[in-house]
Amino acid sequence: MIGILAAFLIFSPFTALADSGGSKACEPLEAQLKADPESVDLHKKLIECYFHAETASLGSPSEQAELEKARADQLRWMVQHAPTDKFACSAFAVIWEDRYPDDYVDIKSEWMTQVEAHPKDAQVLADAACFMAQARDKAKAEELAAKAHGLDPHNIEASITLAQLYDLDRIIKPEQKAQFADQSLQLREQIMDDLSPLEKIRQVRFAAQNAFDTGDDAKAGEYAELLLQLAQQGPGHNDGDAIHWGNLVLGRVALRQGNLEEAKTRLLAAGNTPGSPVLGSFGPNMVLAKELLEKQQTEVVLQYFDECEKFWTAKKSALSEWRETVR
Repeated sequence: MIGILAAFLIFSPFTALADSGGSKACEPLEAQLKADPESVDLHKKLIECYFHAETASLGSPSEQAELEKARADQLRWMVQHAPTDKFACSAFAVIWEDRYPDDYVDIKSEWMTQVEAHPKDAQVLADAACFMAQARDKAKAEELAAKAHGLDPHNIEASITLAQLYDLDRIIKPEQKAQFADQSLQLREQIMDDLSPLEKIRQVRFAAQNAFDTGDDAKAGEYAELLLQLAQQGPGHNDGDAIHWGNLVLGRVALRQGNLEEAKTRLLAAGNTPGSPVLGSFGPNMVLAKELLEKQQTEVVLQYFDECEKFWTAKKSALSEWRETVR
């Protein structure tokens, strides 16, 4: 979910408007909405616009709260009038309970009203689960996503949300890592053929990691190779991610099988990526580098840092510090 948020923040068409005008950037949309108050598309555009205005705002907390309140009003309308629209699974629909408890409780209540009114509608349940998951209500999100998946095993939003929750369980309960990884993998495999090209790269990446954590090196390698194939079909914002993660998984598989040279080659190939919005913001993954350091492979890790510096320009100082630590 963090990766989706980063991509939205960087590439949304409303980002520049919000940066330059704050809430004023949303006034033309508000005027259009007055003329067409039932337009789902306009409500969604306003949710996005107010999200970026709030994110980019340098004003007082009260000004940010006003922007959030305007966004919450649009979200409330969407829950009431278009609960199957899938907007709840976007980063723009997040309401943090710790920051805006009143709006969180209100919109959560609206979702539960919809769930009670449509208990057999998989999409309503899946969208409600998305909201709960992004608002960190893990228990309720898992309950709703599981119900939605039971009603429609091929519902994309339900499967992805449930898989992400199992991924979280894998971290929280490392002693059951293989079990949760297998559950996540099965969910992703059920919907793989129905995904958009952009979403497919994301889910193949996670499937490769899931397969690795189950101990299935063959399947992990297959998904990692598929990632590299998908990257060649670009251009797209996720191509750099595919190159990075495909090589990392292949490198970890090689290392686990005792092929040290292949693991080193794959680490450098993972660093030789054009980058992506997510990699540029949050940086490269360091798991394979750490595993190679544990085998005294200092030089290749330093080379990896050099490659990562080309796309992770915001954190050159961190890479410099890591170089000194490794040396």
